[in-house]
Amino acid sequence: MDGKQAAAHPAWSRMLARKMELEGQTLISWSRSGRVKGTSFTIDEISNAAIEVSGKTFKSPRRISRSDFEYVADKWGPYLNGQLRRDELNRSQNTTYILTILHWLDPN
Repeated sequence: MDGKQAAAHPAWSRMLARKMELEGQTLISWSRSGRVKGTSFTIDEISNAAIEVSGKTFKSPRRISRSDFEYVADKWGPYLNGQLRRDELNRSQNTTYILTILHWLDPN
């Protein structure tokens, strides 16, 4: 490895550009199907490597890795268009948080 970091995914770059706006923001969980469970979470911190979130039902904050975020972001379009089911995105236990953040970044 030559020490260079891979170029950021466009969605990750958009999120970093809005870091000041997002940190401290409480988001209501979102899904395409509209089956929101009424849960919410707060974005505590965003770094170049991860997002940290917390919520009332969390025992401790959760860390969402950049790689997990980018994996789901790659499938955002097909998921929104109904070409992928929600269960096809489950790479980690953080998919709900990632989908909610992507929806906040691109609510259309």
